[in-house]
Amino acid sequence: FFTSALALNAQGDPGTNDDTFILRVLSPSSIAQDLGYSYTDCGWFGSTYGPSITEELCGEVVWAFPDSLGCSPLPAGSLTGKIALIRRGTCNFSLKVYNAQQAGAKAVIIANHYTNPMDQPCAAYANATQFLGGMTGLDSANAVTIPSVFIQRQTAEAFAGALSAGQTVNVCFTFPSVLSPYAA
Repeated sequence: FFTSALALNAQGDPGTNDDTFILRVLSPSSIAQDLGYSYTDCGWFGSTYGPSITEELCGEVVWAFPDSLGCSPLPAGSLTGKIALIRRGTCNFSLKVYNAQQAGAKAVIIANHYTNPMDQPCAAYANATQFLGGMTGLDSANAVTIPSVFIQRQTAEAFAGALSAGQTVNVCFTFPSVLSPYAA
C-alpha cells in the first residue's frame, strides 16, 4: 500500500521536479541533513526528463571522473551502483546524466558552483535576473533512464569537502513519513 501511495503522489510528468521526496544526506554525520524541494533555501530541484522518484533510492555519492563535468563519455563501469556527483557547466544537464548512466550510475546529483556571478550559496541563477528553474533536457534526454537532481552550491561544497577528506557520502531519495501531509 505504501509504495502505491508514493507512486500516486509522484508527479505524472517525466523527471524529478517536485516529486515530494526529500534528499536525505546520511553520512558523514558532519554534513547529515534533509533537503527539500526548493529553488532557494539550499534545497534541491529536479529534471524534466528521466524517471520520477516513486520509491526510496539510496546510495554512495562519488565524483564522476575524470573531470567531474560529465560532458564526455565516462569510463565504462566507473559508476556502477553509485550516485554520480557532477559539476554544473560546459554542457547541458541531460548529456551529463546520460554519460553517468552509461557508466553505470543509478542516479545523478548535479552540483552548483560559481559559474554565474549572480549565484549565491543557496540559489542558482540562469541569468542576471532569473533563478535557474529546473534542469531541462536537450541532447540525450530521451535516452535517460535514471533520476537526477540539482543541489545548491553550499550543499555541493559540503559534499566536495567530505569526499576530498576521504569520507564516504551516502544519501537517500526518500519520502516523508506517512504522518506527513505530503505522503498522507
